Amino acid sequence: MILEIATTHRPATDLGYLLHKNPARVHSFELPFGAAHVFYPVATAALKCRGLEYLRLIYGPEYTAPENLERLRARGLSVKRSLALREFALGVEALERFVRREPLYRVHECVFGVLALESEPVDPRL
Repeated sequence: MILEIATTHRPATDLGYLLHKNPARVHSFELPFGAAHVFYPVATAALKCRGLEYLRLIYGPEYTAPENLERLRARGLSVKRSLALREFALGVEALERFVRREPLYRVHECVFGVLALESEPVDPRL
């Protein structure tokens, strides 16, 4: 079963505090058919969090079918992960330059670098 709770409030991570979702706390329950473990991943403002209905729009109404989930799990994410890490590093560098009060063009170098990385052909819906 998937329980989805959504919010339009920014930042969406506030919903986690409202629900007392703590990434360090794992809940375990013994059930007649086995054990259930409930955990909450760390969500930050920089992390994209997608809801169930949004994913239905992207992957189709039957994306939760076992064969479709298996196909989605098997796809390669290394290109997307590498791109996200490079964008993050450039963002941190831009902030550090800004804090060091470097000239604005030096901060913009990093910003333009992020924009250039976003122009790479990666599916923007994900």
